[in-house]
Amino acid sequence: MKLEQYTYLLSIMVFVGTPLLVKWKRAKKELKRYEIILLILVLLSILFTTTDYFALKWGAWHYNPERTFNKQVATEIETYIFAAAVCFIVASATLTFAVYEDRIRRKKVITKRGNKRPK
Repeated sequence: MKLEQYTYLLSIMVFVGTPLLVKWKRAKKELKRYEIILLILVLLSILFTTTDYFALKWGAWHYNPERTFNKQVATEIETYIFAAAVCFIVASATLTFAVYEDRIRRKKVITKRGNKRPK
């Protein structure tokens, strides 16, 4: 196996994996509560990635076998990794933003009510 075969996988790890690690490092406590939701979303993204098969058959695009592992289950293995990682980081970012916005909203409500908790 040549080093060139890792090109697609390495680019996924650098451009998606690095931000994913940073996001989880910074917001692990908030995201830990949503593990099941994140897992379901990742599994759905992997399921929908199989539709890539039709685009490959129609010739809409192709993968260079010298730049991938050239192992296919409907599409290249790296594509499943990419779809799962992108889904994971987008869902993580969305959940983190929602938690952040909820905190801001609660602080405004508490401030307006004079340090009373909202019901």
